[in-house]
Amino acid sequence: MASHEGFSRTTLVATAMISALAGLFVGVNFKTAPPPVIIRPPEAAPQQQAEAERRTSPSGAATTPAPAPSPSQSRPTAQDILERLTQKEPSTPITLAPPIPPPPPPPPVAAQGHRETVLGIAATPDRKNIVTIAGDFKIKLWDAEKATVVRDLGAHRSYIRAVLMLPDGKAILTAGDDQEIVLRSLPEGTPLHTFSTAGHGGANSLALSPDGKRFLSGQEKGTIVLWDIESKAALGVMAGHAGRAASVAFSPDGKQVLSGGIDQTMRLWDLASGKEIRRFTGHGQGIYSIAFAPDGRRGLSGSGDQTMRLWDLDSGNTLRTFSGHSGTIYSLAVSPDGRTVLTGSLDGVAKLWSLDSGREVMNFQGHIASVYSVAFGGDGTVLAGARDGAIRRWRISDGAMVALYPGGPRQ
Repeated sequence: MASHEGFSRTTLVATAMISALAGLFVGVNFKTAPPPVIIRPPEAAPQQQAEAERRTSPSGAATTPAPAPSPSQSRPTAQDILERLTQKEPSTPITLAPPIPPPPPPPPVAAQGHRETVLGIAATPDRKNIVTIAGDFKIKLWDAEKATVVRDLGAHRSYIRAVLMLPDGKAILTAGDDQEIVLRSLPEGTPLHTFSTAGHGGANSLALSPDGKRFLSGQEKGTIVLWDIESKAALGVMAGHAGRAASVAFSPDGKQVLSGGIDQTMRLWDLASGKEIRRFTGHGQGIYSIAFAPDGRRGLSGSGDQTMRLWDLDSGNTLRTFSGHSGTIYSLAVSPDGRTVLTGSLDGVAKLWSLDSGREVMNFQGHIASVYSVAFGGDGTVLAGARDGAIRRWRISDGAMVALYPGGPRQ
């Protein structure tokens, strides 16, 4: 009898397990695993259940059995599983980002234009022509009105950093990293003389004396050399900058010199003795461009800290700080009437400032790359050369661009 009851109980458990498994497979998509199903054994007789609970109770006393779960609670049906598998998450609305604006169109290209950064601009006295120098080692003569290249005037063996127009417009000086300063005729470009700066490194900047007979060169090794154009001799050396002298200038009376260096200092020198008179500090980065104000008692400096300063040369104090650029002020030029200052920055913009008020007068835009050189072009215009190899000309009165001197194909 006992064996028969055991057999019946085993048969019931097996039957329940088979039934449960059969229910699970009905309508199930086998590609997705269903949630786990708990299979419970068949219920025991009341007397047997009470005896089992008495044996497993910590106190050994009889406890009231918990109500048995209903069949619907103990095992999900095939329909329940199907509904769970096919249930979808609530959709979330998709927010599309605004479209990316197209890049600006590339500037026009001319076969004869500069193929690298335009690092210097000089206009002839009659403003009919301009001379430009660039990182492609080339010197070019342009027709200012037609914005076309008249001819190539020659080349250096490395970067050309500075260009000067002599007062009669019949010759130019160019200086570069090849440690040469070359005097050339205009408009032919014939080399007339080469000044060697060996021992001082490459020449970074040039400045012409008021009488047009001498010039200064700011050197890679921090020296400032004074040269005589007629005798072709070096007349003296001023030393003091820790690093290259990036910019130099003569005072209006020709008796003093200003220099700006990457050591973040501007220095005032006595030309006759070659001694430093005063040192000016305050910029947070190197100084790349300097100039005297027309009165000779104030100086200007443009820096990598994105500002230009106006200095009192007697006291050494900063009179005004010009803020507005978002990149290094690499070049500056004082207008012929001395009332405004033109700056060119690596932010790609040229700006015109009132020297007396410090107010920004005009903002010249159009270059798609950093501006490295600026100049006044005559007839109420300004010029700026940029890293894209192009030179642009704007009208001061309204900021309108009136000419584009296109760069050449990039090397």
